Amino acid sequence: MRAKSKVMKKWQTVVPRKIRETTGISVGDTLTWRYDAGMIVVEPPKKIINPSEKLFGLVPSSRDAVKEVRRVRKKRAEKMRAESLH
Repeated sequence: MRAKSKVMKKWQTVVPRKIRETTGISVGDTLTWRYDAGMIVVEPPKKIINPSEKLFGLVPSSRDAVKEVRRVRKKRAEKMRAESLH
């Protein structure tokens, strides 16, 4: 499928309706842009059909899920902070 859109002031463009509807792009979604072999490719976000199914079983039932999520987030933030210092 191909569609056209115009680049406006501040380098903004509109995602054509056919593309939005086909890909399920919503207001607030982040699109990934890349330049590949002379072509600009815009990728829609990968959406999880049923997010709760993806989460099921990640935290063993013997632990508090809220505490576990906080622990994982803290660990991830520390890792990102360490990577940004290098």
